[in-house]
Amino acid sequence: MMAGSVRGTLRRLHAWVERLRSPLAASAVSRSDARHFRILLAASSAAAGKVVSVAVQLAMVPLMLSSLGDYSYGLWLTLQSLIGFGTFADLGIGNGAMNAISAAQAKGDRDRINRIITSAITMLTGLAICGVVAAPIAFEWVLGQRLGGAHAADVAVGLALFTAYFALSLPLGFIERINAAFQEGAVTNIARSGVAVATLLATWGVARAGGSFAAICIATLAPQLLGWSVVWAVEFRRRDWLRVGRNLFDRSLSRSLLGVGVLFLGVQVLSAFNWSMDNLLISSILGAEQVTPYGVQVRVFGLVGTIASMILTPLWPAYADAAAHGDHAWIRSTLRRSLVGAVAVSAPLAFGAAVALPFILRVWTGGAIETTPILAYGLACLTVCQTVCAALAMFWNGTSAIRVQFLIGLVLVLLSLPLKVLLLRSRGIEWLGFLSSGLIVLVVLVPAFFLVRSALAARQPGEASGGSLS
Repeated sequence: MMAGSVRGTLRRLHAWVERLRSPLAASAVSRSDARHFRILLAASSAAAGKVVSVAVQLAMVPLMLSSLGDYSYGLWLTLQSLIGFGTFADLGIGNGAMNAISAAQAKGDRDRINRIITSAITMLTGLAICGVVAAPIAFEWVLGQRLGGAHAADVAVGLALFTAYFALSLPLGFIERINAAFQEGAVTNIARSGVAVATLLATWGVARAGGSFAAICIATLAPQLLGWSVVWAVEFRRRDWLRVGRNLFDRSLSRSLLGVGVLFLGVQVLSAFNWSMDNLLISSILGAEQVTPYGVQVRVFGLVGTIASMILTPLWPAYADAAAHGDHAWIRSTLRRSLVGAVAVSAPLAFGAAVALPFILRVWTGGAIETTPILAYGLACLTVCQTVCAALAMFWNGTSAIRVQFLIGLVLVLLSLPLKVLLLRSRGIEWLGFLSSGLIVLVVLVPAFFLVRSALAARQPGEASGGSLS
């Protein structure tokens, strides 16, 4: 029976591949199958890439510690954390451009795609230049006394290399958004895996040769820049119509991308604040020592979010493609499946983690951190709610309903802040998970039910209209 099931799955997979290759892939059925295949391919390659990434990160820690020592490794981690703010440095232009490219791709408008890409790269390059100018101020504020300490030379070299990396990463890294817009996230995932392995090998080689701090920085940064460059070259070769040139820059299109991008940025900032608010409030109200037991337990449940993200993220460009084609029946069915799937996957994992949490903490922390059933099951509920929110976010992102997300996120922040302050002062961290879950249900999920139903009802099956459902 199992063998028959496997054979059936392989036959369906083969049929999907054949439809993707077929020149008749313009039909709605074939487009639907192509989206499903690309979602599956992106999710599976993301999972494989995550395994490679985690393995490389685990191997890198002892390697870099032995090569750099505590101080230089701490400096490298600090600089690496600053690079993480690059997520916000593009002002959301990458996300806005991704939706615009998906819509243009659905219409076969290659000239518009080239103008979108050129306009986005031009703006990202401008932001990179601004970042280079602002970098010394940011480093002075974060690193402070280290800039004039005994390791001043290493610090100066690190600053220069990380600043150069940041400047180049904005335009070069935009290729990932282009691949996502074409529903080819698997290309990005495969490239990331190759970059991770190349980074490990380069770092190992430099460490074995007794390389300096500067050499280690180059070994950990250069492979990513090289990987993006290679993917750009591959894309230009695969799509001989792809062009980037000064004559393709479009001012009005740039203003439109920036406007949508700022909304995306607002959503990102609110989302980041919502999910990081707890640790900040715990630290300021109860003390930094109380952040550790809460933060460690949140990390256990964070694995569920990572799994959900790998499955759900490929839906974003698929929704954008379906909206541009007016394939609202596919959007409806996929949204329903993604919401049911989000609960079906996250609930057993989250509540299973809650049951096993005391044992996990004993093994992981040696009994230094303990939990309570209220805290454990509250965090499990919060994990399920966050996963459902992620499924909704992919739908809203793909259908360009950004204002809805921004307003909901803003209300969630404004309500959460005073209520969490009151709870922490009166009851501590124990009920924080349940409070956060209740707020998400009240502020996000209940309104989303009516908003999504209204948006989907506005487009009946067979209606030939592209664009946003919102």
